[in-house]
Amino acid sequence: MADSLLILYNPDNKDQAQWVFINELGTPGHSNHGKLSELGQIARGYRTTLLIDSSHINLTQVNIPSQNRQRQLLAIPYALEDALADDIDELHFAAGKRQTDSNIPVITINRALLEEIISDFKDAGIFIETLSADALALPLNNHQWTLLLNDNHALIKTAAFTAYYCDLDILPVFLHTLINQQEEKPELILVYSSEQQAANIEQLNNIDIEIKSAI
Repeated sequence: MADSLLILYNPDNKDQAQWVFINELGTPGHSNHGKLSELGQIARGYRTTLLIDSSHINLTQVNIPSQNRQRQLLAIPYALEDALADDIDELHFAAGKRQTDSNIPVITINRALLEEIISDFKDAGIFIETLSADALALPLNNHQWTLLLNDNHALIKTAAFTAYYCDLDILPVFLHTLINQQEEKPELILVYSSEQQAANIEQLNNIDIEIKSAI
């Protein structure tokens, strides 16, 4: 019997979700798609993780000198204020643990949107235990980036807590710029995509890094 439930959700499709049950060994079952009301009928009793479409989430990192956790949490919104497009009073901040490079990973999401998502899932009988960005769920190995191509956008994971979202039509330029910004470039970019995305993968051939399909 599955002991956890993983849900992929885009708030732009308010009543729709994609989900998969994962067994005790971490092996996923078949992916399903449907209405929240349908999912609510089978979700009770499972530990539930919700992955929100990264177009609605900002992923960043910040270095706060203080070692005190409460002071870190208080300082993070103000340290990121100039880097965020939205007013910090309208955002919810979730901070991870300080990393070996002294940076603290931070996820931000519009507070009203977050409250709406939680309320909609609760109304459907689905109680979320963990919430994160879908891009952070991509696999990652040392010296390798992971790229996921969807119908109209791409997710790029470059480090454990660093990932990006961009539209497919600007992917070659975005990826090229991102690579040039790195002090240490990846040795490989692993691409997850459908057969229909072959043309988009071909557009990446001018990047001087090995591109490998995961399928």
